Amino acid sequence: MLEKLLEEIEEKIRLKRTVWDSLEKPPYNDFEQSLWIAGMRNAKEIICKHMDDGWIPVDERLPEEDGFYLVSLNIATDIDEIKVSRAWFSENTKVFAEYGKAVIAWMPLPEPYRPNKEEHNGGNKD
Repeated sequence: MLEKLLEEIEEKIRLKRTVWDSLEKPPYNDFEQSLWIAGMRNAKEIICKHMDDGWIPVDERLPEEDGFYLVSLNIATDIDEIKVSRAWFSENTKVFAEYGKAVIAWMPLPEPYRPNKEEHNGGNKD
C-alpha cells in the first residue's frame, strides 16, 4: 500500500515537471517549483520511515557474507531517482562491487518462485 503511494508521488513529480517544461510561461517560477518538489520528496521520506519493508540501510549495517543482494541505489539525476538492482557484496572489501557508494540499502534476495505441484501438473495431483 505504501509502495503505491511512493510510486504515485514520483509520478506526480514527473508529470508536473513535464507540464511545467512544456509551458511557455509556467504558473510558478523555478523557486516555487523547487519548493513543491522538495515538499513531495519530504512526503516520500516520511512514508519511507514508516515502512517495514525489509530494507537494511547501509549506514546501519552491511551483509555478513559474500553474495548477491538486492540493493536500493540513489542515482544522481535531476529527480534523484531510487532504483533497485542486484549487486555482489564482498565481505573482505565491505563494498557492493558494481555500485559502491550509490547503494543506500540492501536486503537478501528472495527465494525463487516454485509453483506448487498441482499448478505445475495442470491441476493433477499425480
